[in-house]
Amino acid sequence: MTTALELLTKVKHAWAGIDAPIAEDLKDMEWGWGREAAEAFRGVKPVDVDIDSIGFQAADPLLQLPARAAAAYLGTYLISLLYGLDIQQKVGFPTDISTRVHTLSVLIAPNFWTEIAGPHLSPDCLEVVSEVVGLLISERDVMTLEDADVAQLERLRRSIHRKLEK
Repeated sequence: MTTALELLTKVKHAWAGIDAPIAEDLKDMEWGWGREAAEAFRGVKPVDVDIDSIGFQAADPLLQLPARAAAAYLGTYLISLLYGLDIQQKVGFPTDISTRVHTLSVLIAPNFWTEIAGPHLSPDCLEVVSEVVGLLISERDVMTLEDADVAQLERLRRSIHRKLEK
């Protein structure tokens, strides 16, 4: 089984070539989540966002940003989720509750995949998302996932595999 840290490295690699979204896509960040959030994201590549910053911790924008920006910054939130999962596995309690909840909500939101991530992510990114989802399912007790959430994650994984097979 792949570890959270191994997957974190894969996410960084898959998202490494994704540039910072255009300024227009982030124009509402300050209004929605504050100045610190806007500064944490604006002009910053997804793999370079400081996940320990106040701005990142305060923001849950993935369901409100334009599709290409949301797909780009999904990588940032996956990095945070995996980093937090690794810490939880080592010390026994989660450290990233707000970003974890946001990321899980996005992963189980069906329209995020059909309208946002699926059309805007490369096959490499989609493959890594599938691996992350597989890890989350296998760690369902640690993640305190409900049966309905696991079922939705399993549907997501099947959907990603169908898209990759085309």
